[in-house]
Amino acid sequence: MIRVKNDQLKKIHNKKCHINVVWLLRLILFVVVIFVVVIFVVEKSHDAALQKSFDDNNSGADLKAGPISLSGHLINFRKREKISESKQKLSEVEQSTEAKNQSNEEAGNTLSLAGIDMRSKEHVSEDKALGTFFVSQLLVKNSVEDKTDVQESVNQVQRADVIKAPKRVLIFTMDSIESYVQGSKQGGPAGEILIRTSLERGLQDLGFEIHTAKSDAEFEALGKNAMEYSFLVMDPWTYAGKGWVPKQPVSLKLNDLFILSFFGSKQLKNLNIDISSKVLTAYPTSPENDFLGYFISSSFLFSTKPTKKNQGVIWGKKAEYFQGRETLIKELAELCELHSTLSTKAIDHPNIVYHQHLTPDNWQHLLAESKFLLGLGDPLLGPSAIDAISNGCVFINPVYKTPKLDRYYSQHPFAAEKIGEPYVCTVDIQDVQQAKLCVQKALGSVLPPIIPTELSEDAYRQRLINIFGKYM
Repeated sequence: MIRVKNDQLKKIHNKKCHINVVWLLRLILFVVVIFVVVIFVVEKSHDAALQKSFDDNNSGADLKAGPISLSGHLINFRKREKISESKQKLSEVEQSTEAKNQSNEEAGNTLSLAGIDMRSKEHVSEDKALGTFFVSQLLVKNSVEDKTDVQESVNQVQRADVIKAPKRVLIFTMDSIESYVQGSKQGGPAGEILIRTSLERGLQDLGFEIHTAKSDAEFEALGKNAMEYSFLVMDPWTYAGKGWVPKQPVSLKLNDLFILSFFGSKQLKNLNIDISSKVLTAYPTSPENDFLGYFISSSFLFSTKPTKKNQGVIWGKKAEYFQGRETLIKELAELCELHSTLSTKAIDHPNIVYHQHLTPDNWQHLLAESKFLLGLGDPLLGPSAIDAISNGCVFINPVYKTPKLDRYYSQHPFAAEKIGEPYVCTVDIQDVQQAKLCVQKALGSVLPPIIPTELSEDAYRQRLINIFGKYM
């Protein structure tokens, strides 16, 4: 009886233990479920916080969220950190480039030769466009899981400072040599200098960094790094060495070589280049070559001008230009006062005033208060004729019986053909009566200053873009 009772008690005890174990397992399962739910909620909240932080830092960029798992969050967050660092690097590069560009603009010299000045136009920033490209690439990369893609995006931004390196140009012409420059200040030729300095200023305004050699030695030193330049600018006298062998930098950059030739060139010895596009002239008078020219600032028209006087100016810095013109000049001196920049009296007459060499500003002032500029046949195609016209003078343009350089039938065919009357009076100055008629007409005229369309800032800038556009 007792044994049976013990068996019953054991059964009851075992049953209770079984029930307790079941409830314990249920409790454990419940706790696990609660824990999993809590972890899931916390993880989702953490993900939302990271996404919001990144969106705030990236100005609302449309980026896809990363994986839900904790490891996924870490990878995605590191990608975002990389991209944020890359954008900060890009910003530093852009600020440095903008500061450098501003410094270059402030350091730009004003072109004072012949009273000409060109101010920088409003430019489109290529650097800014590049920056936008790299940022967009980084944002796209964020949607890619692979760390390698993100690192490549970082590398692109780190290379941005190399891509944004300034475009460089190396210039070496006869008129850039120091002795030539000094000679022009004492009355020597200045037309070639005007063409070169206009080119330098215009290219600077387009974002190029200009290196101008002032001697053969300096060109040789700079030429050692010829491949670092976008292109070279030479002239018919500086591209070659002894025996007319092209200099080494020229040979290295033959496809990126331009020749400044004031009157134009039909061929260049031992130089195999396309002369129709690579030889640049002062005026559009050489059909074999390309017209570069120069510019006159629009502000020149609005500068204060002196009152016009009934006087004229004789164009000619050398006494030899006056030879054979004595009768003409004396006859014209009877009509009005004439002014000359000769340092010696080529013709003795009380109505002729000799100023000797004038500074560019004083030359412009003399033209501004005069009614005409008398050409004597030389120099050919000099910019003084355009100086006179832009100051409201009549240019008396001599014709030739025999063309010079086999193509020029007057001293300034560009002025005669592109500007013409009433600013240009083309005449055979051997005929004194015809010349006197031109002078009388000029004395009776009041002409406003003008800038030839081809020599305006906008026209010049467009030519630069047409010629050098592929390097921009």
